[in-house]
Amino acid sequence: MRLAGSPEVYQALVKHLTSDEMPRPAAGHMAAEVLTHGEGVDTSIERFRQAYESFKQQGFSDEAAQHLAVESLEEGESYSGREAGEEQYQSLRG
Repeated sequence: MRLAGSPEVYQALVKHLTSDEMPRPAAGHMAAEVLTHGEGVDTSIERFRQAYESFKQQGFSDEAAQHLAVESLEEGESYSGREAGEEQYQSLRG
């Protein structure tokens, strides 16, 4: 079954993610990533929250933190912070 372009599947994913208290913009972004990339996207709400909080603590706006958290899950990584001016990532799959 081809998921890309299926509004029903997209709406169901958004509804599921928002029912787990993910902000609506992030849920929409996550649903689009799942439809586009399939199984390569980590949909863990807990990992999203960890990444989101990390970005918020670093001073990113709410919208930017949501976006960056979803993008970090696409690769199975979570942002762990900046050290010596460089971005570092910590794998969550290992």
